[in-house]
Amino acid sequence: QQQIADGADFAELAEQYTMDPTGTSTGGDLGWFGRGAMVKAFEDAAYALDIGAVSEPVQTQFGFHLIKLEDKRPAADDEGEFEIRARHILITAEVSQQTVDSLVRAAEDFAIAVREGVVEFTQAVVQERGGQWYQSRGTQRNDNLPLVGSAPDVKAWAFGAEPGSICDPIDDGGKFVVARLDERREAGFAGLDEVESQVQSRWIALQARELARPQADSLLALALDGAVMRELAAGGNVTLTTTGLFSRNTNVAQVGRSPLFRGRGFRRTGEDPWSDRIQREAGWAIIHLREMQKADVAELANVRDSVAAQLLQTKQNTAFSKWVSDLYLAADIVDYRVEIYGSM
Repeated sequence: QQQIADGADFAELAEQYTMDPTGTSTGGDLGWFGRGAMVKAFEDAAYALDIGAVSEPVQTQFGFHLIKLEDKRPAADDEGEFEIRARHILITAEVSQQTVDSLVRAAEDFAIAVREGVVEFTQAVVQERGGQWYQSRGTQRNDNLPLVGSAPDVKAWAFGAEPGSICDPIDDGGKFVVARLDERREAGFAGLDEVESQVQSRWIALQARELARPQADSLLALALDGAVMRELAAGGNVTLTTTGLFSRNTNVAQVGRSPLFRGRGFRRTGEDPWSDRIQREAGWAIIHLREMQKADVAELANVRDSVAAQLLQTKQNTAFSKWVSDLYLAADIVDYRVEIYGSM
């Protein structure tokens, strides 16, 4: 920020310092976007700037941003609103080795304290010590676990442990997991008492979506008849989001990585800008194409090798984790920890 105040070029600093991978070759240029395309703190700061001005550091879940407003223009299909073009420099926080070591020690101390009965393995105790708590209601080998995802090492331990066992801290990609195996049972159908609340929530969501179907059809008819976005979003249960430019491999604001949504989006053309209604978990979505840009082939050539290396590394890590998990499950293991440590 001080370098910019002293006259340094924002785009050159972005190419040198930003930790946003897409910004190092574009000078931090984010292109044109409207409201709803960015997280709220970023959007509020960007929309408050005058053209050419640079923000104070803005903190979001992604890190700290410096934002420069390049230009603004009226939104094409939303009367009274406008969209902006901005650049940003992203600085993310990096965890020091000292912090990692302290987390490892804290996880190890907690595991020992629980085994020795000094503390209880409860949600209140875990949260009091700065951790996050989750208790599963039944996990199969291929299930993802909340908070940690696929966690192959955690599941490898759990499917080989005895009920009541508590594992040593497991490093799952920077998350240190201490788990207790409460129960093991043969695979089969869950009882109604276990799934009743899930079934009820799912049924309510499905009924609500069906009740919203006529409204989605009505909004689509209005859109095709020439209604502007502001009129379409007048209902209390309708959310208008301007996504900004996105590719097939990036998250879409408030949608995520839905292949159905992006597939319908990329089939739009200038002559056919409106999609039909798209089924979502909690309702329906309608896409209106505002802008489409051809892929930058030169930029693709620049990043092809790094993307290929990342994909190869991911595949290698997955294969190695599966190999370790299979090896663990097939091994004949004798557990001497009780003799060594006195208690588990």
